[in-house]
Amino acid sequence: MHTSTKTTKRPDKSAKSRKINKITGDRFRIARQACWLTLPQAAKVLQVTERTLHNWEAGTCRVPYAAYKLMRLMAGGHLKHLCHTKLDAGGLDASHRPLFALTDNVASSTRPALSFRVAGANGCTSTVIRETDMRTHSSSFSRQPFPRITAWRHHVPLVTALLLSFPIAHAGDWQTSGDVRFGFVSSETHARNGTVTEADSFRARARFRLRGELGGGWYASGRVAAKLDSEQDTEKFWWHTYAPGPSGLENGQATIDEAYLEYRSADAPWSLRVGRFQAAFGVDDIMKKSLDQNDSTNFDVTWTDGAWWQWRGSDWTSHVILRHNDRRGPTGTLRRPLDFSDGSSRVGLFLATESKTAIGPIVQRMVTLDWLPSSLRPNGLADPALEDYLAVTAKVAAEWPLGAGDTRFRLGGEIGWASDTPHREAMNTGRGDADAVSWQASFNFIDIRPDHAIGIIYGRVADGWLLSSDFRPNDELLEMRWVWQVAPAWQVDARVRRREEIDLPASAAGARRDDDLYVRATWRF
Repeated sequence: MHTSTKTTKRPDKSAKSRKINKITGDRFRIARQACWLTLPQAAKVLQVTERTLHNWEAGTCRVPYAAYKLMRLMAGGHLKHLCHTKLDAGGLDASHRPLFALTDNVASSTRPALSFRVAGANGCTSTVIRETDMRTHSSSFSRQPFPRITAWRHHVPLVTALLLSFPIAHAGDWQTSGDVRFGFVSSETHARNGTVTEADSFRARARFRLRGELGGGWYASGRVAAKLDSEQDTEKFWWHTYAPGPSGLENGQATIDEAYLEYRSADAPWSLRVGRFQAAFGVDDIMKKSLDQNDSTNFDVTWTDGAWWQWRGSDWTSHVILRHNDRRGPTGTLRRPLDFSDGSSRVGLFLATESKTAIGPIVQRMVTLDWLPSSLRPNGLADPALEDYLAVTAKVAAEWPLGAGDTRFRLGGEIGWASDTPHREAMNTGRGDADAVSWQASFNFIDIRPDHAIGIIYGRVADGWLLSSDFRPNDELLEMRWVWQVAPAWQVDARVRRREEIDLPASAAGARRDDDLYVRATWRF
C-alpha cells in the first residue's frame, strides 16, 4: 500500500528579516541625507564606524531604533508613522562601554527628553531608549560661546547681520544652522619669469542657514555666506546671478549662496530641489577633492543655480542637475575659455550616480558626466568658434583596517576625460590640442590616533580640463593634510601644498610654481 506525505513549506523568516532590514536601511539613509550629513559626519555624531553605517544602510543588519529616531529628530520629522517596533526600555549592562550617549536638550515644551545609548559590535548594534515626562529644557547650545576671531580691519559692519545672534529655539519645524571657518594662510609664487611674490593673511568664512518644512512634503532653505580676509580692500553684498571670480566671492563680499524649494516625501525615493543650492561630488577621503562639481571648497563661496533631481535606490543614488549659466559668467569654477555669452549655452547638464554600499574593501563608486553646450571657445575668447564641452569622470574609494586598533587606510582615486579641448595657444601652454585626461590619487590614514587623520594627495590635471574648483588646468599637485576632529562641532585642519605647471610655451623661461599652507578651524552649529 502506497502512502503519500504532504509537506507544508514554512515561510522564510530570514528572507523577511533581510527585507525589513533593507527597508529600514533605506529610510535611515534618507533621514541621514535630510540632516545634511555625510557618512563620516554621521559616524562622528553616532560614535560608530563608517563601516557600521554602510552595514545599516545596505540592510546587512538592523538599524538601531535610537540612531534612526535621532536622525529623524535632527531632520525635524515625525516618527510615529515610521516606527514599526518598540524596543526594550531596559538598560544596558553598566559594564558595557557605550559608543554613543546623547541627551536631547532642545528647548521645547512639547518634546520629550530623550536619552540614547548605542553600543556597536561588528557593525550590528544593541540599543536603549528612554523617554521621560515632557518638560521644558534650556538649550545646551545657547551656553556655548561664539569663537572669537582676530579683529578685522573695518569688517564688522559686513558680518554683523550674520554673526550677532544665532537663534536656537525654533518655531514649528524651522531650524537654524551654519558654520564659521577661520585660519591663517600663506603662499609663495614663482612666476614663469622668475619673479617671486609672497602673501600672508588671516581669512574667515561665515555661513548662516534657515530651513524648514512647509507642509505636504515641501521644504525651503536659505543661507547667507560671507568671505573675509585681513588684507581685503572692499565690502560688498553680491546680488548678481553670476560669481565675481573663478573661486566665487572675492574677499570682503557676502551673498545668498542658498535659496531653494525642495519636494521630498518621506515615503518616496526621489526628491526635487529648485533654486540656488550647494552641490559637491568629491572623492570620499579626508580631503574631498573633485575634478568636477564641488561647490564652496576651503574658504571659497560658490553656488549652483538650477534644478536638482535625486533618486535614492537600494544601493545607488542618481543625480540630475540642470545648471543655469549667466551670460556674464558661471556661479562656480568653470574656467576659461569656457564662455556663456551664446544663448544656447545658458543651461548645462550634470549627471552622477554613486554607491556607498560596501563591496569588500570598496566603500565608494561614482560616475559623473558634465555637458556644457556651445560653451567652449577652442581658439580663445576672441574667436567666434564654439563647441560643446563634454567630460566624464569615475571616482572610487577603498578602505582596509591597519592592525588590531581603529586605524584604517583609505585609498581614493579619480580619473577624468574631456571629449573636446581648447587649443594650447588659447591656454598659453604650447601648440596643438590641449590634453584631455586628468587624474588624482589620495592616501589616507584615518584614526592614527583617536579623531586624527593624515592624507596625501597627488594629481595631474590636463591643460584642457576646465571644470574643477580644486585643481587648476595644467597643474601637477602634491598635498599633505592633517585633520583633527576635536569635537562633533569643531574640526582643525592643516595643509601644505605644491602646484607646478606641466606644459609650457617655447617662450617661457620656467614653470610657474606655487607653494602654500594654511592652518584653519571650523565650527559648525
